[in-house]
This record gives sequence, C-alpha cells and structure tokens, in this order.
Amino acid sequence: MVSLAVFGGFTAITLILTPILLYFNIPITDMETSYWSQRYLFMFLYIVMNVLINVFPLVNNFLFFISDGIILSQLTALYMVNEFSMSALLTALPFLFVL
Repeated sequence: MVSLAVFGGFTAITLILTPILLYFNIPITDMETSYWSQRYLFMFLYIVMNVLINVFPLVNNFLFFISDGIILSQLTALYMVNEFSMSALLTALPFLFVL
C-alpha cells in the first residue's frame, strides 16, 4: 500500500512539475530528436496500439480512439506547414469519406 502511494505521489509531482520545467527551458527536459525520429516513434506507437486491439478486445474502442488521435495529430502537423495542402485536404475530405 505504501509503495502505491509513493508511486502515485511521484507521478503527481512529475505531472505538475514537467510543464513548469518546460516553460523555463530546463536542460533536463530537452530531448534530442529529429522530425523523422518523432514520426517513426508515433508510427511505431500506432502499430503497437493496433496490435493491442487484437490482444485486449474489451478496450478496443479506447485504443482505436488513441491510435487514430496519433495519426490525426501527425497529419495535422504535416499539413499545417503548408497551408495550401491543408485547405486542399479539408476540401477533399468529405468526398474521401463518401468514397
């Protein structure tokens, strides 16, 4: 019981302090990654979550929600760099859903 309280306390402190440390740009929060390594990490997480959907069928709706959120955030980040591509995608999206 005590170990659970210690773990919960550590998690709460981490969740509270991390945004503050990020705001002040403390070096412990730096992560050296490139654009491609982040994309491949998110693709790996997407694949892992889709594998877990088959393993844990009781939570498949939640895992679909999380994995589709990862893919949607990646697509949004890609297309927000180029505003024309984003507007073209949003224009074509209803037709793609119909197809």
